[in-house]
Amino acid sequence: MRYVTRITPLIVLPSLIFIAFIPTLSGQFILDDIPFVKENPYIQEFHSPLSYLSQEDGIIPNGADSGHSGYYRPLVNLTYTIDFKIWGLKPMGFRMTNLLLHIATCLLLYQFLMLLTEKRIGALWAVLLFAFHPANTEAVSWVTSRNNILVTFFGLGAIYFYIKRERGGVKWVGAMSLLCFAAALLSKEFAVMLLPILFLYNLLIPSDRERSKGEYFDYIAFGLLILCYMALRKVATQSFITPCSNDQLLKGFYFAPYLLTYYLRIILLPYGLHNFVIGYSDDSFTKEAIFGFFCLGLVGLLLWRNRSNRFLLFSALSFITALFPVLHIIPTTSVSLVSMRWLYFPMVFPCVALAQWLGKNTSLGEFSFQSVLLGLVVLYLGLYTYILNQNLWANEKRFFEKEVVLFGNNFFAGDLARIYQLKGFHRKADLYYRKAISSYPDKPKTYINYAAFLVEIKKPKAALYFLEKAERLNPLEEDQAKLYNNKGVAYFQMRNYDDSIKSFLKAVEIMHQNPDFLINLGTVYGVIGEHEKAVSVFKRCLNLDTDKAALRRKIGHAYMAMGDSVNAARFLGNIHHEIQKGR
Repeated sequence: MRYVTRITPLIVLPSLIFIAFIPTLSGQFILDDIPFVKENPYIQEFHSPLSYLSQEDGIIPNGADSGHSGYYRPLVNLTYTIDFKIWGLKPMGFRMTNLLLHIATCLLLYQFLMLLTEKRIGALWAVLLFAFHPANTEAVSWVTSRNNILVTFFGLGAIYFYIKRERGGVKWVGAMSLLCFAAALLSKEFAVMLLPILFLYNLLIPSDRERSKGEYFDYIAFGLLILCYMALRKVATQSFITPCSNDQLLKGFYFAPYLLTYYLRIILLPYGLHNFVIGYSDDSFTKEAIFGFFCLGLVGLLLWRNRSNRFLLFSALSFITALFPVLHIIPTTSVSLVSMRWLYFPMVFPCVALAQWLGKNTSLGEFSFQSVLLGLVVLYLGLYTYILNQNLWANEKRFFEKEVVLFGNNFFAGDLARIYQLKGFHRKADLYYRKAISSYPDKPKTYINYAAFLVEIKKPKAALYFLEKAERLNPLEEDQAKLYNNKGVAYFQMRNYDDSIKSFLKAVEIMHQNPDFLINLGTVYGVIGEHEKAVSVFKRCLNLDTDKAALRRKIGHAYMAMGDSVNAARFLGNIHHEIQKGR
């Protein structure tokens, strides 16, 4: 570390980061990666700029009605399309892009810290701590968390070029700052907080000049970009922000210190890290809320005692500002109040004070007790990152087992049950379905999936009991269709064919292009002897994505039951052709 040249970080950082994150490249698509990437036809072709700008994040055009996500991140879909064109649907390619973006962000962070502090050794140590912090594995290894990396990369670029221009850079540097700011806004709504962060920079960091009048014109330029962004967001999502009630607003203010404290714990004491699912306590006077206010008071006292330290004040206030969107004062649609991926952007700002402080200790540039101690911390973080990438973020089975079994996170118990169901482990599946229902009794999807499992193991009466519960919880349209289909199968097993047909008809009415629902309906018609209706329903499936050979066999048998040997032969005779075509 004694001879840290300009080129050293460009070699050291990418190499070490790649080693720590190499297990992520063998991972699979997980969680939101599946609907938003793997099963999203929108990302498979390039679209017009207008199409991307009018696209709500996570909503597939012409897909099932699943409500609004409330998020607007058009640049993310563009990067997915680029990935698809390069890699196809290989998870390794999408994960590689996330890793390369993480490396690029760390290199840009190093340049940013050098520009602010001029402490090369301190900047390198600070970036190593950021690069290897295990909390960042969620943003890097989970493909759909890419928005956090993009907003950080472009956000850093916006501040970096802004400072360069303020320090006498050429005019085009200011244009680059605005361009990066626009890209950050189109990556994630966190970027809105860059405007107050720039204000904090101008207020606290420059010491060798008076604040220029041009500073206010800069605010106007950034503000106009925010207004354009908000207008585009309104068109795409039908709202400027997630709607909330006054009760939510008050609760958000009250518990914000606790959430801030929780994030500080994750940064300063990184252990037991996983995909947190944390909600508000029903009791206002909880020890968590009180502890949060106590910690906030300590932080405020620390900042007051060190108010002459401009870098510390800028780091702390910018960190809190960057975290503001996820302190839930303005509610989001997330299931959790705390997520590690949300720390990726805010965490770059404590690095400023850290780089300044470490840079003052000249012994860190050579072999010393301090450098060995800091090296051990970096080694711990790097090993922890490697382990999380290898175990937690590898694939859904491993992820759900770690979350539910190791961390007791029953939010994913239903997903783990589904995996055990598919593998034929019925006892384990039943156990975790019941855990999921017990922990989250207001999730209709869990009841519907459990009912499907009960139908599979021939317990139709129990399935109907849980489906009635799900129906009272007003499931989304797509889940309603699955609910009625499961009801139809349960009634069919009980030989209640009238109610079975009624249920299948409701499922088909909601999702009339689902071949499974249509085939189930046609099968019941066949059993009760209404073969003409069965043929009519089966024929509707011929242009849908299903097993054509099996479908023609069903149609042929229906014609045989009707005594129509000509049509029976026509459909049964084409089965071999369909099988060859399917191959």
